[in-house]
Amino acid sequence: MRIFILSIVSVFLLSTVVAAQNTPPRLHDDDQVRLVAFRALLKPWLPKPQPERSASLAKSFYFSIEKGEDPSDELMKALGEARVPLSKASKSFISDAGGSGVMDKKTKKPGILFLIYKIIWKSKDEVVVSAGNEEGNMSAYSCDYLIRRDDDGWRIVSAENCMIS
Repeated sequence: MRIFILSIVSVFLLSTVVAAQNTPPRLHDDDQVRLVAFRALLKPWLPKPQPERSASLAKSFYFSIEKGEDPSDELMKALGEARVPLSKASKSFISDAGGSGVMDKKTKKPGILFLIYKIIWKSKDEVVVSAGNEEGNMSAYSCDYLIRRDDDGWRIVSAENCMIS
């Protein structure tokens, strides 16, 4: 009888471990608002049906959060649903001191760097995220996004102080 009970408990524990490995990690609040902002910035660059496809020569997209750090693996996994080449910013570089272009460290092909500059928490359900993207020294965009949490999750309420170069 003990062996039977131990077998059942072992099978239950093993199935729980396997299920936990297949469950996507839950993002903490900072990464959830970063994800909302990154998706808003990324949307215009995603492949579209012809002939509306973006004219960008970018081959890869790179992501950086506050203080130039790489995003968490969990955030990158959530962003990875975009089905385009996505990498952490540490896989890219600026081609010269004048900032002429974002390049892949390995392939030297052009890319776009998406950045979260700053997160300001107004309350537990409201945040301002300063974010943007850079392709080169005269190709950049940034906005301050007001993001609120509702019953369905985090949503962009407004975009202010937007700049294009």
